[in-house]
Amino acid sequence: MSVDEDNITELAVRLWATAHSPRLGELMTALVRHLHESPVRCGSPRTSGRPRSSG
Repeated sequence: MSVDEDNITELAVRLWATAHSPRLGELMTALVRHLHESPVRCGSPRTSGRPRSSG
């Protein structure tokens, strides 16, 4: 599976969900989701309608 901006959050969450410590997995998945949603809420250039660069 290739990693891109559309699936990076779910991939990171899946990986942290398998942490040896259930509490660490829970905290890290929450942190990953929170940080990955921040650019959307803050209106980053990627969400402002500008085309993505190809490089």
